[in-house]
Amino acid sequence: MLSKLAIRRLSEAMYTPHIDSKFIYLMTTIETLTSREFLNFKKVKPKLLPLIVNTKKEYHTMSEELRGYSEGIRTEIVHNGKSLRDIKKYY
Repeated sequence: MLSKLAIRRLSEAMYTPHIDSKFIYLMTTIETLTSREFLNFKKVKPKLLPLIVNTKKEYHTMSEELRGYSEGIRTEIVHNGKSLRDIKKYY
């Protein structure tokens, strides 16, 4: 059921015209992959990563990348009111 939800949300995101809204929607989709209830992204990451990586090195690399998206880009958009277009030059 969670996989169906994720696929549906990915499809819906294709029709979201505003890039910042699309980014937030997709980040929320990642958060819903591990539980139907809200979980903090720090709790989602350890449950999600073993499903998509093959090695410990990939785990740590992907973990850092997702942390950058969550703590860096998402925080700037949601809490500081910046646009993805404004901050993309830093990532």
